[in-house]
Formats: sequence, C-alpha cells, structure tokens
Amino acid sequence: MSISLSRKPVLLLAILAAFAGFGCAGSAETEREDQEGESAGAVGLTEKYERQFNPADYDPSLTRIEQLAKADTIGRAGDIKPTETVPPEAIPGFRIQVLSTTEIDIANALKSELSTLPETVGIYIIYDSPYYKVRVGDFLYRPEANQLLKSLLDRGYKDAWIVADRVLKNPRPRKPVQPQAKPPE
Repeated sequence: MSISLSRKPVLLLAILAAFAGFGCAGSAETEREDQEGESAGAVGLTEKYERQFNPADYDPSLTRIEQLAKADTIGRAGDIKPTETVPPEAIPGFRIQVLSTTEIDIANALKSELSTLPETVGIYIIYDSPYYKVRVGDFLYRPEANQLLKSLLDRGYKDAWIVADRVLKNPRPRKPVQPQAKPPE
C-alpha cells in the first residue's frame, strides 16, 4: 500500500482530530458528572441540617439575648475584654535620643535603667550601623517631647536631645518591670 506525499499530512491531521475529539468528549462528560455529584451532595447536606433545625429550641427573649451579650463582653475578673486592638502605625514625629554607642551592652543597660519611666513612654534601641541609639517616646509634636526632655535632663541624662523619627501611632504599652527580689542574707 503506497500513500502519496500529498495525502500523508491530511491523514495525520484526521488521526489527530479523532484522538482530540475522543479526549475532549471524555473530559466534558467527567466534568458534568462531577458538577452534578457536588451539587447533589450540597443539597443533601443542606436538607439534613434544615430537617434537624428546631426553632423552639432557641430562647428568643430579650433577657436571654442581654445575658449572652453581657457574658460575651465580660472577662473572668469582671473586666471588659478588648473587642478590637488597633495595630501600631509608623508616622512622622519626634523621639528623644538619650544615648548613641557602639556597644550593645551599654545600650541594653540604659534601656533597663530607663524602664522606670511611665509605661506609656516607649523605649527603643535602634541599630544604625555601627551605632546603637537609645530613644524614648512617641511624640507627634515637639512641645510634647520638650516636657520629657526636661525631665530626662533633670535626671542627669545630659546628652539627651530631640530627634525627628518615625513614631508609633497607637503604641502598645510596654510591660511594667518587676522589681527583682533581693537574695536573703
């Protein structure tokens, strides 16, 4: 059997088209069956829960709703739970730089020394190679920073000065430092 060269491409195209048609038809049928099975399963699941639902099991009285709302907002110790915390956001502002050093140990020692400041005052160590800078506060305006600067100068931090920096809006309060117990003598 001899096939001329002009018929070979036509024959190859016909064979490829036949295989492609069988493959597409099979996948379309499979997709249709999958969709029918999923929708039937979803309807069955919904019907199951609708049959189990009994509105009489729920107490629609206003006092019960108030009790549930109160239980949801009151903590164990009677404190109100925070419903939403706003994440800190960095914005332009001012901080007070108390120290700039190349020694991390000196910076950490100063940070722990400054922990006697109120909890609302943030204390930060910023690494700006090769210096560790100890900065305090998150002030939007310079006059606010001036008040703390005066207090720090009175405490003996003579190198403290106000710097422009990115500060935290809504900073998280730092944990108060627990005084260490003295060992028994």
